[in-house]
Amino acid sequence: MKKITLVTTFHKEGYEKYGRRMLQSFVEHAPQNINLVAYAEDFQPDFVSDRVTYIDLHKACQNLVTFKKKFGRFTEAKGIVFQNNKAVYSYHFDAIRFSHKVYAVVHAAKHLDSDLMFWVDADVVAIKSIPEGFFEGLMAEDVYTCYLGREHMYTECGLVGYNLKHPENINFVQLMENIYNYGDLFLLEQWHDCMVYDAVRDHFFKQGKIKVNNLSAHLKKNMHPFINTELGEYMDHLKGPARKENGASFDSDFVSKNGQKIN
Repeated sequence: MKKITLVTTFHKEGYEKYGRRMLQSFVEHAPQNINLVAYAEDFQPDFVSDRVTYIDLHKACQNLVTFKKKFGRFTEAKGIVFQNNKAVYSYHFDAIRFSHKVYAVVHAAKHLDSDLMFWVDADVVAIKSIPEGFFEGLMAEDVYTCYLGREHMYTECGLVGYNLKHPENINFVQLMENIYNYGDLFLLEQWHDCMVYDAVRDHFFKQGKIKVNNLSAHLKKNMHPFINTELGEYMDHLKGPARKENGASFDSDFVSKNGQKIN
């Protein structure tokens, strides 16, 4: 049986709104061979389980601290863009906000003693018992990473799998970190974790160094692929304020449900 770890991160407000529920749901529904590591931003979560380990994000990831000090003074790096001569917020360019996720992924991928690691956003919730072997089934032996691709759009990174025993693992995640450490993030079309993951994955894939598994390859132009793959049988991704307030994805998010098309 492979050793599998689910990794996430959150700040205190996010933990209170959805992170605690996420941890509780996976402790309840995930197979016993699966543990969780949560990178917390400057606080100690109150949910206790022998299957959950908490790591202080800023203490563990000093390069994250340096990145935020270096670029956090620029409003542009916090998603402030100008449209029609007005300053507006766009999460597509909030480099600071999404940097936490990447540095957590990199730290975990370098330090975990696991076979497989799955990044899971803190607003994902397990909704029923996940069978043994489910996560292993997402990653064939020769696959390095699995993901939720979207046609003509960046990947939906609510869940991303990594084979920590793959010979390119350290090189892959180090390149992800270097894109932030050296400021190359700001050369990308958008400045968030999904664009970084796509750029690095494509780089290694085109060189023939890794094999990948696009979990949503069968979907066309779907904005919410998570629940329309095998993941949706056992988990829900409450991305965006509306789904969080609703407590679940909407019926209109489903491409099909119970064999019936949803318009």
